[in-house]
Amino acid sequence: MGDWLAKEAEYILHPPNEYAAVRSLAFQWWLGFNPSTTFVHLMQMPLFTAPYMSKYYGVGGVGHLLRAYGDLRSLYADPSKSNLPPEFIKLQQMAQHEGFLSENRGVDMAALAEHGLLQRSLSGTQAQRFMMNVSNWMGTMMRTVERNNRLVTLLAAYRAALENPNGKLVQDLVAQNQIMYNQLLGQGFRPEAATAYIAARDAIQQTHFQYTQTARPRWQRGKVLGPMMTFMMYKQQALWFFAHNPAGKRALAMLAVTSGLTGLPFEQDISNVIKQISEWAFGTRFDPNAEARKLLSEVTDNPELIMHGFGRSGLGMPALFNAIGLPAPIGDVSRRLGYGEMIPGIAEWTRDQQENFAERFGSMAMNIVGAGAEVPINVANTVSQMNFPYAMQRLLEHGDFSALRGLEPAMPSILRNINMATRYYTQGGDVSKQGMMKTRMDMQDAEGKSQALARLIGFASPMVARQQEADDEINQITSFWNIRRGRIMQDFVLARNVNDPEAVADTTARVRAYNEEIPYPKLRIRAASLIQALKRERQKAILAARGVGKTGIPQGVMPQFPELQAQQQAADIGTLSSPPGP
Repeated sequence: MGDWLAKEAEYILHPPNEYAAVRSLAFQWWLGFNPSTTFVHLMQMPLFTAPYMSKYYGVGGVGHLLRAYGDLRSLYADPSKSNLPPEFIKLQQMAQHEGFLSENRGVDMAALAEHGLLQRSLSGTQAQRFMMNVSNWMGTMMRTVERNNRLVTLLAAYRAALENPNGKLVQDLVAQNQIMYNQLLGQGFRPEAATAYIAARDAIQQTHFQYTQTARPRWQRGKVLGPMMTFMMYKQQALWFFAHNPAGKRALAMLAVTSGLTGLPFEQDISNVIKQISEWAFGTRFDPNAEARKLLSEVTDNPELIMHGFGRSGLGMPALFNAIGLPAPIGDVSRRLGYGEMIPGIAEWTRDQQENFAERFGSMAMNIVGAGAEVPINVANTVSQMNFPYAMQRLLEHGDFSALRGLEPAMPSILRNINMATRYYTQGGDVSKQGMMKTRMDMQDAEGKSQALARLIGFASPMVARQQEADDEINQITSFWNIRRGRIMQDFVLARNVNDPEAVADTTARVRAYNEEIPYPKLRIRAASLIQALKRERQKAILAARGVGKTGIPQGVMPQFPELQAQQQAADIGTLSSPPGP
């Protein structure tokens, strides 16, 4: 215990450099200038704060939240007409001083200073100072919403605790923070006000979490794990709230309403693992989410509501906006608000389309290394695969934004959203890389425009999300049966080549069983396919016996190697030239 306390004290008093620049890059790349991220922070109030207030202060606690919103709006409009408690300004100053009102927001404090003086006093070159300012601008929306959330919670919880000074939570908090309580009394606070301040402080820290470097668990610290876990701190504290706070069950109920079954913690991770185990252990594919959807389709006309909650339809706001002929600035938020995918790498490892181990391992590793390292990996991968000059030529000469589709994985989120929204609008929907219309959108009505507008500000289009989910399910099912088909045919050919009657009978039975199970007639193993596979295998054996391998060189490409061309022609027509004489 003594060693552990010594290590914690050393970390708090002398925090190491954990590559803050990498974490900053990840923040700017994925979240900067992204209104959808601001909306996610705004939803922290109904998902966490409202369940907390209703648990400890009853329904009136939620009423205090609504009242606090109105009072702060009046304060911003006309401070002379505000209905705030006289001591609220002092409470706000104390919360600011303690750091939990704008926790881990040092840039905010700097921005309050005189801008010109601050800019001149910043260290580094002019370019570095410019990047510092850009970083500050890119996070303004999110920081503003987060600070407002904490102010509303401070005021609402303070008032609720004043009305319930003898509540169990309030008394327990005073007992746990006796030193702070005495300090507040020494500063002239009334006992009721000191008690309410401690309760408000707990409400903010419990429902809006703590993001200081010293608040990280040990497995999120260090120069390696620190950057890798850039966005895991929010998820980790949310899981702690669900599991350990008495209000966690209410928060889970709210999560189910907004994100459905697939948004519950670890739901998609568990589903993917079950699917993978069923394939490895039993040779069949059992997808819990697909089976649940089938069952729900039999009992309800809207299985999407249960699987993805009201967030799939933008919490009902698109229907409201479209009813009055206006495009809605919100799309599918179910995945953004959900916690179904919690373990990095699970989704990539269990995807059926990636049979090759190297591909699976690479995708999984890229997801595990974290958002900071993922940026240069995505950029390098995209640049190596895309014909950038040709794409820019199409964009400049023809105004074809689809030419930049290949660059989207390497773009910051704000640029990617702009390019995707532009593609939707100019092409009338979501068009695949091969030029096929996947999801049609009518840009002449409000609903179609809503899809493009939602994508512009960072939300997934509900129509595109549903289509992608269906396509992904079809691709994974098809890939599973193709992989199984190829292995069965390979085993059948091997059994015939070794002329083992027992193995031949066994593989023939497997072929029949496969054909009975396969849901797609086109993927059945037919006699012609087996005969063709046997011919190819025998042809390879004959070539290998003669020391000839298929070169893959097209005729006429390399005439300076006529002997290779002759071998290629022989392999293509299934014949062999006479071996050279001695």
